[in-house]
Amino acid sequence: GEKLSAETWLSNSVEGPIVEVIRSLADDPASLLQMSELDQWLLARFIAAQRFRVPAFRNFIERTVEHVEGKIAGAIGNVPGRTVAREELPNLVKDYENPSRSHGADAWLSMLQEVDGFANFVLCKEWRIGRVPGDRLLYTSDNAVAAYLTPVRPWWAEGTFAEHEHKYYFPLSPNMLLWIAGDDYSPGVDVSELKLFGPRTHRDFTEWEVSFARHVVSDSA
Repeated sequence: GEKLSAETWLSNSVEGPIVEVIRSLADDPASLLQMSELDQWLLARFIAAQRFRVPAFRNFIERTVEHVEGKIAGAIGNVPGRTVAREELPNLVKDYENPSRSHGADAWLSMLQEVDGFANFVLCKEWRIGRVPGDRLLYTSDNAVAAYLTPVRPWWAEGTFAEHEHKYYFPLSPNMLLWIAGDDYSPGVDVSELKLFGPRTHRDFTEWEVSFARHVVSDSA
């Protein structure tokens, strides 16, 4: 009989404080270079929340859990002399899944608890803001912050495997893009040498860069 919602928290604590910051960036991209540390943290927090709140993220969590369950069930089922009945599988894999954190809105709400921590990953990356060529306008979908997982090898070297470095594309307006990338807490990175605030640059984007950004936005929709 209870109705639970995170909308009040999102509007009051995450979205409300960042409205003027985003508006100022869209009007004057160079203002990124003078942003206070507090405003940068609020923006990073907003970006993290946008990543977690969309249907695409919930679908990703559900697909991941189903994939893991299938692998576990297959491994158990392949043990010689043992046949696993389908109705047994939920019990056999229960230790590998916490239902309260795995599906639908529950997964989303659990990730919202990690927004402040994930904002630190966003802060330590490079932020670049710039305008796009006049005829290459940007757009967004339900997923306001699109992510691209960088391959270990470039596509021309038949790169397929992904590393931990994400790039994020956040259109602030149809002609203004915020691009976030660079070092994060990946294997081999000395955490002690990382700065909490990564470099901030203001440089307009080329037509090729915008075309790629539009592809990532479409792919993440």
